[in-house]
Amino acid sequence: MTNEMEYLMHLYARGAKGEPASPPKKSVDWNKIVYLAANQSITYTVAMAIKTSETGCPEDIKSKMIAMLRGGAIKNTIKREGILKLVNKMKDKGIDVIIIKGFDVSRFYANPECRVSSDTDLLIRISDEKKAVQLLKQEGFKVEVRNKTDNHSVAARSDLGMVELHVKLLPDVFNLEIFDKFQLEKKAINNRVKIDFYDMPYYGLNVDDSIAFLTYHMMKHLMASGMSLRMIMDIALYAKYNIGSINKDEYEQLLKKTHYYYTMQLIFGMAVKYFGFSENDFPITPVVCDEKIALIINDLEEGGWQGVNVTEERFVFWNYYLRKRTLYGREKKRSYFYLSKKYWAFNITKLFVSKEELARDYPLIKQHSELYLLLSMKRIIDKVYKRVSSMVVNTKKYYLSEDDMTDIDQNRLYMLKRLEIM
Repeated sequence: MTNEMEYLMHLYARGAKGEPASPPKKSVDWNKIVYLAANQSITYTVAMAIKTSETGCPEDIKSKMIAMLRGGAIKNTIKREGILKLVNKMKDKGIDVIIIKGFDVSRFYANPECRVSSDTDLLIRISDEKKAVQLLKQEGFKVEVRNKTDNHSVAARSDLGMVELHVKLLPDVFNLEIFDKFQLEKKAINNRVKIDFYDMPYYGLNVDDSIAFLTYHMMKHLMASGMSLRMIMDIALYAKYNIGSINKDEYEQLLKKTHYYYTMQLIFGMAVKYFGFSENDFPITPVVCDEKIALIINDLEEGGWQGVNVTEERFVFWNYYLRKRTLYGREKKRSYFYLSKKYWAFNITKLFVSKEELARDYPLIKQHSELYLLLSMKRIIDKVYKRVSSMVVNTKKYYLSEDDMTDIDQNRLYMLKRLEIM
């Protein structure tokens, strides 16, 4: 861990909790701090700490950070109001909708508008999916409808950004190990709670469902590519402000069944040591083991937000993890089934398109409609070839052995073994 990463965590924690930051105790490169803040997608919260504290930050960098903060805070406030209006329109159409993850957790930050979020996550009943997708299209969103094995559709509009429309809390292949077993997502909507924090109320997950989901969402990213400082702050703040309502025994049971207990003890220990939280803020006892916490921090610093710096390299390890994950009986059979659907299943209806759709790839057809059959065949051959190539690549990745791993994969495997996940 570099001096800059250590001091970044101090600034971020103080900005998130609305507390004054101290000047760095060690020599730091402020330009690198700016880079790391952007790389972890926490620029505005860090800028708030710099703005309100005597940190010794050079004036040119401080001015730049404050300018980004002002612009970002205004944009986030406008986006938040737009999302709440959208959610209310969905409710008016009879759609039960819950706001989950970042949007909901932001209310526990000292300055919610400073928490950056790349998207807004909504949870609906699968029976309301078609109605919700149609409403989003009517509201000017461009919608990419989910595949059957995915857990959400993706919608985008320039002013409101990306909206993920969830019908499941996690994708099938990961859902098996957690929510399918405990049926959390099936009860989530029925047990939703009304939240009156912003000008317009909305519904969110109840406390036990929310902390479980925040945990498993974070663990999924740790395995697949990498976490982020923001994920750790989210769950730390959520636990702190809801500690009196969390069913600690239920949370501990879930963690032990999924082999994440020790990892979460270390993550809460990291929040105690570097974010200034108390041991009593968390539903399980934090563990401060410098060596193992350093593994997590180094993984964060090297990978960036959700492993953005090395996404492709880490994805290979994700396939290895899925194969090695301990599943038994029915769960193991279904895991292979879902993987085969995700990587090898072919949607045959997508092979055949209308003349108008075909013209997007082959404009020549507009002048020569007689080429429709020929170009359709070419498109089908290209699609099949691409799918077969993908099958070969994904099969090779899925059956990766430890001996074939790159240094990046080996390092991640070592870390997860030390965290007692594998």
